[in-house]
Parts: sequence; C-alpha cells; structure tokens
Amino acid sequence: MKPNYELKAKVLNSGLCKLVKNKEREQYLFDREGIVSYCASNKLIDFVIDNNVSSSDLEEAHKVNYASYKRVKRLKERIERYLTMGECIWLTLTFTDDILAKTNQETRRKYVSRFLKSQSASYVANIDYGKQTEREHYHALVLCDYLDKSKWLYGFSYTERVKNHVNAAAKLSKYVSKLTNHAIKETTKRQVYIYSRS
Repeated sequence: MKPNYELKAKVLNSGLCKLVKNKEREQYLFDREGIVSYCASNKLIDFVIDNNVSSSDLEEAHKVNYASYKRVKRLKERIERYLTMGECIWLTLTFTDDILAKTNQETRRKYVSRFLKSQSASYVANIDYGKQTEREHYHALVLCDYLDKSKWLYGFSYTERVKNHVNAAAKLSKYVSKLTNHAIKETTKRQVYIYSRS
C-alpha cells in the first residue's frame, strides 16, 4: 500500500507523534523498571478527546515513530561503521541565491549526490533548512581523510573532522534522522537520505 504522506505530515505537525512517543516511553519504563508517571498518558488522552483524533491518526503516529526509531538505528549502525573504518568529515553544503532561483530541489539534490560520489564511496546526507531563514542546505557525513571543497561549485561548503568517540555516532544519527522528519513536515513528497551503496 502506498504511504499517505499527507497523513504523516498531519500527525507530525499536530504534535500527536510526540505525545504517542512519550506514552510509549512511559510504558517502556513501566515494563522495565515498574516506574510510571501518568502525565504522558493523560496528555495523550486529553489531546485525543480535544482534537477528535481518529484511530487511523493514532496508528499513523505509531508508524511514524517506529519508522523513525528504525531509521535512527540503521543510520547509527552505518555511522558507527564509518567512524571505525577511518577518517570522517562532517560537511555542510549551501547554495548561492542564483542556484536557488534557477533550479528546483530535485536538481540541487542531484548536485549534492554527484559531489559526494566524487569525494568518497561512503557517505550519508540529508536536506535541512535554516532556523531563521528557512534556507535550504545539506549536511553529510563522508568517510574520507581529505575532501576537495573546490569541486563544490554551487555555493559555500563547511567541513569539520569528526573524532570517533562514544557519543559521536549516536549524536550524528539522531541529527540526520531528525532532518527526515523535518522534510516530511515541509512537504507531502517523500524525502529520503542521500547515501552511498557501499
């Protein structure tokens, strides 16, 4: 069955996913440690009643949360692999005003993908938008010890070497995964990571 991106965007924008996630976390703590606070459950019940939430909305919120969990898990495993394989670079790619005006999002996505392929066989990236300006840009983690920024012809690039420490993979995977939920909120079209096949 084809995913309903409008419904996904609706449950994300409404805050329902967050309430369901908090309730699921509460249940996990109760199952694991016998500790429970009914705060999250009550907020969810109040929200469902006040907003006339349907069972399909609740089911979709659960699916979005589960997909996000699996995505973060897969992403964390990929990033951990990269960090243990060698040098990694955290990369931000922006676009000039001219490029933003003359191209569409899909074209800019292809520019990013081609650039990453020219630099490394192993990478993962996703779209992001500036907090104040909502300006489109990309973040990527690239497995390489040197990145030729002069080959990025479409705007500005910023690089930072990533050190392999305990929290690096978890922080990076959560950040990149968060960007996917942001992309779902922005549009009903599907946004997926750019990642290498290796």
